Amino acid sequence: MSVNIGEILVIDDESNSLALLASILSEEGYQVRPADSGTLALASVEISPPELILLDMWMPGMDGLEVCRQLKARNESVAIPILFVSGSMDTEARVEALELGAVDFVTKPFNRAELLARVRTHLDLSRLRSKLEEQVAKRTEQLHRTVEQLQQEIADRLQAEHALRESEQRFRVMADNAPVMIATTDATQHANFFNKVWLDFTGRTMEQELGDGWITSVHPDDIENCLGGLSKSFAGRTECNLEYRLRRADGEYRSLLCKGVPLFQPDGKFAGYIGSMTDITEFKRNHEIVEKYKQQLQELTANLISGQENANRQLARDLHDVLSQEIVSLSTEIFAWQDQLKSDGELARGLSDLGKKLARLANDIHRTSHALHPAILEDLGLKPALADVCDAFQTRSGIPTRFTGCNVPAELPRDVSLCLYRVAQESLRNIGKHAVSSSKVQVLVSGSSEGVVLRIEDNGNGFLFEDAHKKRGLGLISMKERVRMVNGSFSLHSEPGKGTTVEAIVPIGNSNKERAEA
Repeated sequence: MSVNIGEILVIDDESNSLALLASILSEEGYQVRPADSGTLALASVEISPPELILLDMWMPGMDGLEVCRQLKARNESVAIPILFVSGSMDTEARVEALELGAVDFVTKPFNRAELLARVRTHLDLSRLRSKLEEQVAKRTEQLHRTVEQLQQEIADRLQAEHALRESEQRFRVMADNAPVMIATTDATQHANFFNKVWLDFTGRTMEQELGDGWITSVHPDDIENCLGGLSKSFAGRTECNLEYRLRRADGEYRSLLCKGVPLFQPDGKFAGYIGSMTDITEFKRNHEIVEKYKQQLQELTANLISGQENANRQLARDLHDVLSQEIVSLSTEIFAWQDQLKSDGELARGLSDLGKKLARLANDIHRTSHALHPAILEDLGLKPALADVCDAFQTRSGIPTRFTGCNVPAELPRDVSLCLYRVAQESLRNIGKHAVSSSKVQVLVSGSSEGVVLRIEDNGNGFLFEDAHKKRGLGLISMKERVRMVNGSFSLHSEPGKGTTVEAIVPIGNSNKERAEA
């Protein structure tokens, strides 16, 4: 098992759920800090902020929404990704959680693979976003220092040599060899010089640019703000900071960051401005890509929530198609960005890994969007839904699977159908995982005086029954718990060399409320 370095705070007032989450994450190599209340969690974050937070939505006293609200109001925790864990399908509460700053949801009872996929994805996104912000800030600071140093040198030279005829020629030579675009104006806001970098960029001559001619290349939507900012700086003789788009010689508009400083003659008289323009298009695109990742994931989460309200088999296919398109779009941008960052091998590898993880997440969501929606059972009925599960299992595993249904009432309580549907899924998943030499699987659902009986048999390798509680990945605890919650009975029988039998019996005479209380 690979070790994941990451500290995760798990907040849940239910001790069983808290222990299960901590166990799953710890087995994957994460450092887990449990907290059974919102108050304890807030104190823990204040002492040492974690990388990721799993937060139960409904807790006594301070609920998950209030905990999220307080975490997002604090500087030390505002950037920590928060994944809500809840068995509720309350859309309003989930929308409120997203508005408060949550990045995702994990529905109870949760799927282990889905939980780990979401945790890995959001940890990777958070780490990559932090690294990108650090890289951009570092490179921007370096660029600013270079520009400021160059501006100061130019301003000093202009002021010291203003009275000398050769000063203009010296300045032009220096400006033409500078790595950024440079322009100067007189005291009336008219341009009187552009260096070679500017002219090469626009593809225009000095004569075309002088005075107000340079405005021709400014994007029409940016002219008003650009000229307004210049006029304001001229009026106050203050430093000028502008951002606008300028048309390059090939017709593409590029984003420029303009920083201008006022010039004064030796006698103190205002002489105009000298400005340096830096192409920041790539920096903006990099920042927009990071923000887009966050927005895309939030939109995908919203799509998934909507899917839970209107779930059916066609919706699962449609959602998969939408996710596939989003992944293709994101992957294209990731690979384009990798080309721009070939000099930073570690960052490029991080982007490549992110693309792969996003693809896996899309597949996970597609798989679970069909499997976890109770509305599918309402549309199909229990027998057709189980038959569909068996067909999918046989196609995926290659193990012959026979399904038989008899004497099952046409209409069953929703919780009964969902329980048996989930037990069948979990049992077949483990048969495919552990009974690799199975040659045949039989699935039987029938009605009897005791209720509805689900029986699954395989003639695979089997195992010692006393090892069932020790064997990892069987899902035994979760299946028992599902059946117990509907007041049913669950049994598992296995013998080495003779296969395994799983049986669940769920009574249907009690009301939903009585089963829930039981």
